[in-house]
Amino acid sequence: MAQGPTPQIAWLGLGNMGRGMSKNLVEKGNLSHPLILYNRTTKRAEELSAQLGTDKTKVAKSIEEAVKPAEIIFTCVGDDASIKDTIETALKTPGGVRGKLFCDCSTVHPDTTNELAKRITGEGAQFVACPGKRGLLSNYQMLRTDSFCSLRSTGDGRCRSIDLRPSWSTGGS
Repeated sequence: MAQGPTPQIAWLGLGNMGRGMSKNLVEKGNLSHPLILYNRTTKRAEELSAQLGTDKTKVAKSIEEAVKPAEIIFTCVGDDASIKDTIETALKTPGGVRGKLFCDCSTVHPDTTNELAKRITGEGAQFVACPGKRGLLSNYQMLRTDSFCSLRSTGDGRCRSIDLRPSWSTGGS
């Protein structure tokens, strides 16, 4: 069964967890487009891009440059203040964010997550929270597939499941 192209994905935040998860998306995600990488320290994004292949990644110099072409935006930053700043900047992207999906993998306070959900959905985008340290994405193997992942929301801004085409996988060896 032929599959169509995967959505354009951007990854914002390349700390230890962000690097690992974005690396797995590039290496195992069967992406149709280069993964857009952004980090406050551009050198970190450039180094990861060189490691993964500049044909498989693209470094964005700003949050807006990363968000504008993306259909799905993953964020994975270190604290509540950083994710609030990142999202506020993303929401100012020229052309808006309507129709985009934001997936936050940061481990932040639930009140922050709820605030982000309201801000993002208020701009016409979708939001799911998948905190990396205690959520579904904590097992990096979940993104160790030859298929693309899709996120399903419970409707309350939290991630219910991650489905991997063509079949569900929980990782493994």
